[in-house]
Amino acid sequence: MTKYFYFGFIVLFFSCSYAKKEKKVKNLNYLKQWINPLFLNGDFEKEINFPYWFCDSILKKNKIFQITRRIFSENEKDSNGHYVLPKEKYIYTFDKNGSIKKIDFYTFYDSKEITAFTFVYSKKINKNKIFRPVQVLPLNAEYNKYKDLFKIQLNTDVTHHFTFYKASENRKNYKSFQDVEHKNKLYIIKKKKYFGALSIDSILHPKPNDWIILGSIKNPIKRFQSQNIVKEANVFSYKYSKSGMLLRRDLEKYPFVSKKYFVYNNSSQWVMTIDSLFYETTFISSELSKIEYDQYKRPYKIYHNKLKEVEIPKLYVESFSYRLHK
Repeated sequence: MTKYFYFGFIVLFFSCSYAKKEKKVKNLNYLKQWINPLFLNGDFEKEINFPYWFCDSILKKNKIFQITRRIFSENEKDSNGHYVLPKEKYIYTFDKNGSIKKIDFYTFYDSKEITAFTFVYSKKINKNKIFRPVQVLPLNAEYNKYKDLFKIQLNTDVTHHFTFYKASENRKNYKSFQDVEHKNKLYIIKKKKYFGALSIDSILHPKPNDWIILGSIKNPIKRFQSQNIVKEANVFSYKYSKSGMLLRRDLEKYPFVSKKYFVYNNSSQWVMTIDSLFYETTFISSELSKIEYDQYKRPYKIYHNKLKEVEIPKLYVESFSYRLHK
């Protein structure tokens, strides 16, 4: 157990040290990243209408037609230590401009394909700049057979694995989108003069389950839910370098606080994420994610190490493979 505690201490020490250095890295030179750190492995990755997981200009430049992303857990290795069947698989298909065309999503359990979803996107983006997927659900027999067990494993129903929005309002002071399933609203306010609590309440009249974004979808300053005029809940706040690189994401969900740091190398390439969870000021858990790149400087693997206090670290791995346009 001592070595696992030592690992947790190192992660905690590194995150605290990086926090102290945050002022120095604010002058980080801007560099476009293959993976958008805010969206892929982010808090709102499943919002399917905002598919900004990868940089479209990099995809266009490198003629990327398809990216296959597989997620493996540590216990999905064969006797030789090689990863076999993933627990999830995503196939992202892009046009020649790097825009998303289609996503194929698969889940697996006990060496069987449980679910297959396909999202085909409209070629046109409406005036609200929202991507419109057409949802196709080729649910196979295996899904129906294992649905209850799979639901227990994921603590969710995979048919509700994603969030879908439709454009609602496009006003002078804000834009809004409505969650198709739950009917909650997502509000976006760009102008700082409307960021105050009184302005938000008088303009939006938000309900407790609605989300409010200050800034933009791609570069939010803050995202939260409003319980009343002055009380905020589930508050996500974001810090950027002077050049616009994402440095940190804090989540306040009383009494818990999550601090996620985005680490870059000397070339401004994103190489690591450190996400630590605290109960008030007491350390609870952490996740250290390290990104490996291939010879073409494309993301190849992401190793995630999860640790809870003195427990054995839990590891899962993501792999990426690429196909080019002909």
